[in-house]
Amino acid sequence: MTLDSEGSDGPVTLVDEFACSFVLGPHGKKRLLFGQGLQDARKAREGRRRAPKAPRVQEQLRQAYALRDRLAASPGLTQDALARELDITASYLGRILRLLDLPREFQDRILALPHMARRPPVSERRLRGMLTRGGQEQRKRILQQIGATQAV
Repeated sequence: MTLDSEGSDGPVTLVDEFACSFVLGPHGKKRLLFGQGLQDARKAREGRRRAPKAPRVQEQLRQAYALRDRLAASPGLTQDALARELDITASYLGRILRLLDLPREFQDRILALPHMARRPPVSERRLRGMLTRGGQEQRKRILQQIGATQAV
């Protein structure tokens, strides 16, 4: 900290060289941190950032391809038997396989989605709703959202 003055009657300039910041503490309380405490808080926040990963719907679509191939390779294998073997419910297996009913353009765009740390623009649940009751307008809107994510 430096202090400049021009005699006793002149203006006084006070310069603060310390960085400080408010940080949300436990239970939402704000804390004023500076120096080493601020650096520690910044390092802790860096460690909490999520690493980018593939969107869940992309993983589910890849799983649907593998399950379809498995069912095709074993003619006597039913969806119920496969679900029991994989220890998942038959309804979950059916939901995953219904992703293959999406138009090919949707599937290609979903598979081309980049890894992201945030929530993806589309989910399996939203696509499922489009399959059952979605109109042409809803399909165009979802395709635009998926395409906008790829352009980023």
